[in-house]
Amino acid sequence: GQVIGEFSHTLMRYRISTDRWEDLNPYGRISLTRMMYDFRGQQVVQELPLESYNRDIDVDCSNAWRFDGKWAHCSVCADCGLKTGTRDKGSFLPEERGDTALVSFKDFTPGAVDDTVAMFGGFR
Repeated sequence: GQVIGEFSHTLMRYRISTDRWEDLNPYGRISLTRMMYDFRGQQVVQELPLESYNRDIDVDCSNAWRFDGKWAHCSVCADCGLKTGTRDKGSFLPEERGDTALVSFKDFTPGAVDDTVAMFGGFR
């Protein structure tokens, strides 16, 4: 959104129940590490591009409490998986935009509620 003299990358949500704006502090992807085996059967831990993320393979090993199925590699490679964090930790999030808009919607049909909904956008 826009603040005085600059554009901000803060993602906000308006809560109707409390009549307040809430900073969502979104998390994004930082890095992706995957354990693989080469053609000789040697273990290779490799960092991959973030676009290679597969939720069935790249599980969060820090939350593993058993080591079978898709968590089997976690006993060998505890640092494998997708690392997430906020923008200040270097995560991959959309850039701030300058074409932010405020759009209002209202139902003009007879008998409709007299409320107007305002939609404020900042990320695509």
